Amino acid sequence: MKYCSHCGKELEPDMMMCPYCGTKVEDNIEKSMAAGTSKSDEKGCPYCGKMIPGVAVACPYCGKKISTVDKKKKILIVALFVVVCVIVGMVVVRKVHLDKMEETYSQAQLAMNDFDYEQAQQLLNSIPEYKDAQELLQQAQDGEFMSLCAQYIFNFIQDGSFYNPSAVRLLEATYLSAENDELSEILEADGILYITIQGTNKLGGTLSKDYVIFIGGEFDGVAFENEDDSLSVKENYDLSDKPVDVSLVNKMLQKYWADMGIS
Repeated sequence: MKYCSHCGKELEPDMMMCPYCGTKVEDNIEKSMAAGTSKSDEKGCPYCGKMIPGVAVACPYCGKKISTVDKKKKILIVALFVVVCVIVGMVVVRKVHLDKMEETYSQAQLAMNDFDYEQAQQLLNSIPEYKDAQELLQQAQDGEFMSLCAQYIFNFIQDGSFYNPSAVRLLEATYLSAENDELSEILEADGILYITIQGTNKLGGTLSKDYVIFIGGEFDGVAFENEDDSLSVKENYDLSDKPVDVSLVNKMLQKYWADMGIS
């Protein structure tokens, strides 16, 4: 019988190294001490198949290291690894989704800057949960109405009254919906737009005119000047129904003229 010279544990005759402390067999000497292990404490080496002590950290026959992690611990480690992978995956997917929404939001802002409110609304409707997308969507909807107002103004200020159309600007405007306007209901129009436009006449003086624009219905876009006090009916209405963003409409008008090549 021989024993490990380092830890004193009993060794089998053909062992190449101590399974308890890893000391090589050639460094061991026989000692008159026993530590003995029972057969019930033994296990098979997963590499060479020989029976080795249950606490062995390496096979004394083939020299391979033996994992001391039991099956339950392995399952737990694998489960934790899977959970971590799932969490990391969810975070990555969420990050990609947020990046995509942010890009869509930026594209919607660019579309609004170009007065393409229809495109902006389509983009924003695809990301309703992103930050202030709903607020920007409302701005796009308002901008679409402003664009409609600018288009109507653009269509009829070419009547020859203004010497320099590109210098024409909107001073004030108010929209009355059909629900709040009897004349709109009679004409089956969506509403009436009251506007005041300022420009330069042929003599170089400042010219200011009031107009009424019927939006929708049989007389869509027809304007009436205030030469016969036709706008006196304004006094009978609450003009706070939908005030128009004059500065935005003026920007649109200038863009229209620029597109027409008029400076």
